[in-house]
Amino acid sequence: MISGLRTVLWALCLALALSTTATAWDVETLGAALADNQGGRVAFTETRHTAYLTAPVELSGVLVREGERLEKHVLAPAPETFIISGGSAEITTATGERHSLALNDHPLLRGLAAALRAALTGQTDRLQRDFDLSLEGDETDWRLRLFPRADDLRITLQEIVLGGRNGQVGLIRIEERNGDISEMLLTHGGQ
Repeated sequence: MISGLRTVLWALCLALALSTTATAWDVETLGAALADNQGGRVAFTETRHTAYLTAPVELSGVLVREGERLEKHVLAPAPETFIISGGSAEITTATGERHSLALNDHPLLRGLAAALRAALTGQTDRLQRDFDLSLEGDETDWRLRLFPRADDLRITLQEIVLGGRNGQVGLIRIEERNGDISEMLLTHGGQ
């Protein structure tokens, strides 16, 4: 009887010790894990579903992040480059045409840029200022859902879903109000 109680007591002590040392998985903890990721280059595949096309569009290429500068280099099916830096986005098409857009003139681009910059650099305070957040899962498999707060962004953007493990984003899903969906899968080195 005493050895049985001793076993139960030890089990309770161990459970209590483990529960107090385990880190809670919340938005701030995720932000800290994301902030530890210094960026760099990541391969991607993207599937776009749009209402005006009968089949999804498949893209592949490389994403580059240096601080808050984001670059998307599409390699297939045709080379294109999208660069978000400062308050503008620059697009270079497969034919070499260049277009520069002020983010403030395009609410959807502004919202996407703000969400990705803040999320990929772990700035959860900025995310919470611009989006309502919902975090699901744990550090080994999480999903962070972002719902826009600004009226001009809510008109076009339904939600952004980021998913991953620990401090690495492996999924970026953008769902627009018109039903268009873009889902990007990221392949980090060594996976």
